[in-house]
Amino acid sequence: MGADVKGLELVVERVLAFPHVKACMAFGGFAGVGGMLVLDEWLMGLLIGVLSGTGCALFIKFFERQKLEARVKRFEAGLPFALMGLAVELNLRIPFEKALMDMARENKGIVGREFECVLREVHAEGSSIPEALRRVGERMPSLHVKRVTSLLVNAYEQDSRERPGEALKRLALEELGRQRAEAKEFGGKLSVYALVFIVMSAILPALFQAFVLVGSAFLDLSFTPFQVMAIVVLGFPLMDAGVLAFIHYKTPIFMRGNAF
Repeated sequence: MGADVKGLELVVERVLAFPHVKACMAFGGFAGVGGMLVLDEWLMGLLIGVLSGTGCALFIKFFERQKLEARVKRFEAGLPFALMGLAVELNLRIPFEKALMDMARENKGIVGREFECVLREVHAEGSSIPEALRRVGERMPSLHVKRVTSLLVNAYEQDSRERPGEALKRLALEELGRQRAEAKEFGGKLSVYALVFIVMSAILPALFQAFVLVGSAFLDLSFTPFQVMAIVVLGFPLMDAGVLAFIHYKTPIFMRGNAF
């Protein structure tokens, strides 16, 4: 019995150690109490509380995963130009660490911050440059980033070669070609997105107003002024905002303003 209690306590401690679990439990508790008071049914209130807490946890997990993916994409989008500059300096026989410092200083966005972190780990924490570069791949769960960090480690360890930056230059040009292809593909889809937005923002509201007038005159349909106002003032703008958010989500991150 004592071992079972200790095992249960360990499970509870591990669950509570996850971030945001306590906040989700509190949210579920408030939702459950509110459901009990409104519905006057404790079982339904309990169900609402459990579903609300679970939904809160799933939403936070999804949001954090999307945030991490967006961060990785911003980092990948800013890499080609940073790698081109680094390759030029390495081919000019500038020491690797000095070239890395120049790259971190010249790139002000997430790329610069990550390589500033690499240099800080080297100078303040005593890590070697290969170890600090590999940690970038650990912070950025992406095969492309791991490939870049492997090439950087290789360039550092083989700094005595004639042109140590050529592999980085080829990778940067390959990534720029991929970005051009992605931008061309998005340009082909943008006309369809624009057509959908025009339909949602102009044609549907006009059709709805015509339907309300015809329906109230000839059909057994009745909309209150408040309903019509709510649909026109809130419903259609929310639909337009949803379409714009979808277009923004589909836009390649390197084509967005302040992407890096």
